[in-house]
Amino acid sequence: YRFKGGKGVATSAGMVLMTNWKVLLVLLAIFALLVYMTKYISFGSIMVYMLYPLLLSKMQSPEDPSFGILVAVIIMIMGVVMHRKNLKRIFEGTESKLSFNVKDKPTGVEPEIVIPEEDDPGEDKQ
Repeated sequence: YRFKGGKGVATSAGMVLMTNWKVLLVLLAIFALLVYMTKYISFGSIMVYMLYPLLLSKMQSPEDPSFGILVAVIIMIMGVVMHRKNLKRIFEGTESKLSFNVKDKPTGVEPEIVIPEEDDPGEDKQ
């Protein structure tokens, strides 16, 4: 399938997991719902980046430092900026959609064709 992206999103998700796993669960549910509804993985990623600071501010305890929210805002900005080309393609209608149809994907493996050997014409069959 030649995966190309997702390393930044996966790293961000790991960071969210280590800081507040409850926020990560909510963000994963939102991501899955958005991808299911739109079939755009990049749209789900962008929306989750944008919701991260808001959810963190609502779900963290009052005694937690607000430095975490500042970091979340920086991560949100970086995530949206890194997905700007995806946003452009979504608005142009050229962004690829998620598909589970295996028939549309080339496998890169050519089928092996076996040609049966013919009998020798001089050979006597009994």
